[in-house]
Amino acid sequence: MGFRDLHLFSLSMLARQGWRLILNSNSLCAQVLRAKYFPSGDILSMTEKPRISYSWRSIVRGVQALKDGLIWRVGDGTQINIWSDPWLTFGVTRRPITPRGQVVLLKVCELVDPFTGEWDSDLVKDIFWEQDAKHILAIPLKQGMEDSLAWHFESKGKFSVKSADHVLLDNRELLKRNKESQAPLPIEIRLSCGTISGSLYLPTKSETFYLEIGA
Repeated sequence: MGFRDLHLFSLSMLARQGWRLILNSNSLCAQVLRAKYFPSGDILSMTEKPRISYSWRSIVRGVQALKDGLIWRVGDGTQINIWSDPWLTFGVTRRPITPRGQVVLLKVCELVDPFTGEWDSDLVKDIFWEQDAKHILAIPLKQGMEDSLAWHFESKGKFSVKSADHVLLDNRELLKRNKESQAPLPIEIRLSCGTISGSLYLPTKSETFYLEIGA
């Protein structure tokens, strides 16, 4: 099958459940879970809390792993946070490397000229470092379309358990090599590697959980 680590494979399977909740946000299962665990509707902002069920804790950990490979595809830019969401096609975290500083702009749509519907190039170049600005201005805008989440490591944007397994394994190996060399890890890589640290240990009961979620 091409899977080299049982723990990371299990985490990838849980990530698939998170992906299904995102794609089928109006399903009965998603509505029940949203009402109980994330009433804000933002599944990606979920965190583990005391006394939550084993199944829901597993979903949370799967979603955290899923975030390692997600990217926002820009439509009208109203749903994407400039600074905290992954929406650029370069770098490990797919976020701007430019420090926010005192910039008050928050949503990607605020970088768009309201009259032309195109990027406000002067504004973008004024706010961001050259590397960020170059990649932002290369993103095609789709006015009238909603922003959408995609899996960054597949050309069609569809989540793949095998792809997720490789992403998690690569991140873990990168973290291991840097620990052994005692070299400082770039901040964007440290952020990405967080989901595969020891704090996200996955109990072996996960196989039972897959049956509970269903296909």
